[in-house]
Amino acid sequence: MVHPKIELHGAPALPRVRTGWLLAVLLTPLAMYQADATIVNVANPSIRADLGASGAELELVVGGYLLASAMLLITGARLGQMRGYRRIFLVGLASFGLASLACGLSPTAVALVIARVAQGVGGALLIPQVLTGIQVHFEGREKTRGLALYSIALAGGAVAGQILGGLLVSADLLGAQWRPIFLINVPIAAVVLVAGLRFLSADRDLDTTRRLDLAGVLTLSSGLLLILLPLTLGRQRHWPAWTWICLAASVPLLAGFALVERRLAARDESPLLNLPFLARRKISWGLRAQALAISTYYGLLFTLALYLQQGLGRSALGSGLTLVSWVAAFGIRAVCSGGYRNG
Repeated sequence: MVHPKIELHGAPALPRVRTGWLLAVLLTPLAMYQADATIVNVANPSIRADLGASGAELELVVGGYLLASAMLLITGARLGQMRGYRRIFLVGLASFGLASLACGLSPTAVALVIARVAQGVGGALLIPQVLTGIQVHFEGREKTRGLALYSIALAGGAVAGQILGGLLVSADLLGAQWRPIFLINVPIAAVVLVAGLRFLSADRDLDTTRRLDLAGVLTLSSGLLLILLPLTLGRQRHWPAWTWICLAASVPLLAGFALVERRLAARDESPLLNLPFLARRKISWGLRAQALAISTYYGLLFTLALYLQQGLGRSALGSGLTLVSWVAAFGIRAVCSGGYRNG
């Protein structure tokens, strides 16, 4: 039997059985990363009951993951260009798996927050390499199909997080309560890691001329941290002086970030963010709309999961299933945009 072929850049055509493995290797961690952005919302009441976590600590369990991955996503992409997408993909996957293990074994809420931040860092290394891997391995219609499946994996991961989180927490496997929502990542990451070593092509054509914008990463991370912590902890602690000091200190740091990025962009020296480009009217309005949608999305997921379980007394599974249609709606546009159909 002759297998359908696709073309790899500068390499012999691959049988479809291998393209299936390649897509599974690249897209499974993407879905896993996206699931972990939503799965914890369903488990928050169980985490609060088991670890005695405060409301602020629960917010950091969710927000620490998202903030760490968002701040380092561009840096992860740059590292892939400099050190090789395959290497950074595997490092990020291993880091994500180990951080998931640390989450599942966390003895305190503070330990869980730290492990979740580490999980976000692993995701930031991992996720940019997925698109690079699709670009490297596929051409033509197969590349279009791969990009469409990328969107489906994002949407499917978010939905799976709601359903799987509800199932695992409600099942209370071996009395572990919420912990399996993180521990399940460990064997999946191990299997994908072994498959990645087997199927991902070796790194080549590395861009050694680029450099990391460490000043940008430091000023942006510090500025956002000085905003996040007081806004998360301030209300619970009745807004002590340090919260206002942090908020005030974030202003010069973010201004310094903008100054550094503009100078690097003017010199064409690989800034973390190309601010002149982002300032274009269509781009800036699009980013504002996206920020508004995402902020309400995760905020409502967090609030409604607590309300459904602690306020209305529903089970974790019932809470997860209640929110599935809403979570799925965020992925409908990507699935129906035509990319998969055209593939």
